[in-house]
Amino acid sequence: MLPVPLLYSLASAAIAPLLFGYHLAELNAPEYAIRCPSVSSSPHTASSALGFDDPVTAFTLPPCISLSVSNFGLVTSIFAFGGLFGALMGGPMSNRYGRRGALLLCSIGFALGGAIMTVASGVGGLALGRIVSGVASGAAVVVVPLYIHDLAPRGEKGSFGAITQISVNAGILLTQSLGLFLSKESLWRFILGVGAFLGAIQGLMLLTAKESPKWLAANHRREEAEEILKELRGGSLTVAEVSAELDHHSGASAEDSDGSSEADPLIPSSSGDPESHTSPSQRSTSKAASSTHKATLLEFLTLPQYRAPLLAVIGIMLVQQLTGINAIIMYGVSVLRDLIPGPNGAPLINVFISVVNLVVTWYSSRFFDRAGRKPCLMISITGMGVNSFLLGIGIIYQIPLLSALATVLFVASFSIGLGPIPWMVAAETVPFNAAGAAQSISLFANWMGTFTVSFGFPVLAATFIGKGGMFLVFAGVAAFGGWFVNKFVPETKGMQVEEAWRVHRNRDRTGNGAGFFGFLGLGASEREDRRGD
Repeated sequence: MLPVPLLYSLASAAIAPLLFGYHLAELNAPEYAIRCPSVSSSPHTASSALGFDDPVTAFTLPPCISLSVSNFGLVTSIFAFGGLFGALMGGPMSNRYGRRGALLLCSIGFALGGAIMTVASGVGGLALGRIVSGVASGAAVVVVPLYIHDLAPRGEKGSFGAITQISVNAGILLTQSLGLFLSKESLWRFILGVGAFLGAIQGLMLLTAKESPKWLAANHRREEAEEILKELRGGSLTVAEVSAELDHHSGASAEDSDGSSEADPLIPSSSGDPESHTSPSQRSTSKAASSTHKATLLEFLTLPQYRAPLLAVIGIMLVQQLTGINAIIMYGVSVLRDLIPGPNGAPLINVFISVVNLVVTWYSSRFFDRAGRKPCLMISITGMGVNSFLLGIGIIYQIPLLSALATVLFVASFSIGLGPIPWMVAAETVPFNAAGAAQSISLFANWMGTFTVSFGFPVLAATFIGKGGMFLVFAGVAAFGGWFVNKFVPETKGMQVEEAWRVHRNRDRTGNGAGFFGFLGLGASEREDRRGD
């Protein structure tokens, strides 16, 4: 049984990624209730950035807000711009104010953003609330993995590391479930209000949660760090064990005091413990690398030695987003509404999809180290491409069963590889001294990909391309993505960065990447490595 202070602190932190998932999908189910496309009403006169009416009627909230397809797409996608800004400031913020302090600031953003959206009467209020929630979400998905990693007992960081991604999927499931009952005129505001309420609850819980002992030790608060560490371990540690764990933390802190090694916003690489799968010689190599020059963002973008990692990081992040997962997460109800009979048919399918996403993510995370990164990626991309094509055909030819089944399998395929693994690849294909710059680039590419799909999908789907045509486009992107991953992304399982790239280059020179095994990311030399494992 885990100590209560540890469980309480972890639960307090887990609300943040849950709210990230919640806000990501909160406008999906109630889209038609919010937009009131069947209601012809004149737009409300905005007298402030919040989009309120004149002061006399400011608190008379309309049952819905007249929004065009492009305006709704803008409101939905502007969340990504806030997320990008928050993600870039999450690391520095956690170093300056502490992990718990940074999460407290995030909780304020969640509560404020949700409250603004709840009382908004125009597009300005919705957009502002989405930006504020996006900033909090972007920062949270950087800070929470760091906080959990700091609190988790040594040797158990891998199992604790899954909390972040599971919480994101739980948030998506929660908002889709509420959408089943509250996607009606006026009631949709309660969906947005729940986000504000959960943000306030998290803020209150964090007031009594424990700060990271690692951060305290790195900031010359040794005695306080020792007391908190004893509480987190249930008083079971001896004085020597407390000292040893804090010394280990302090040594690690020197490496990431500038945020440069905090390079995995959602999923910790491998098991989540950077030392869990490395030999002593590998660890000494990493520590030696920490004393070398840290690459700046400009150097990572321009120097020839970083060209291959740069291409791999940007490419895998864009493939993750441009294959269209957020077209389902953010617009899944509207995609299936005309195909699935009954007022709750499409929302029910989306709830089921969210359950599948949660369950598959939970179970598939156990196999990444066993199967390797590239096989999981290639199977995932193939599944997404095939099912995106089938979904497009189902929409175009009005085949409800095919559309529903393809949608479920599309999301399941994402969960087994393309969802979590790109964050691992971004951390495992880049030299240690360039980890900070790679983090910034990967976050930028990922959030820009999110914006492109979340804004572009509804706008283009309303043209001659149509919703079905858009999923055929996503199938084409998946085909390109499969080629890109096979060609430019190395397998990293059980290998240092230099070794992974050397094996990858040898495969290209000898042509061992061709054929079926090459498509799965396994050239001859890599298959030999696997036999030796």
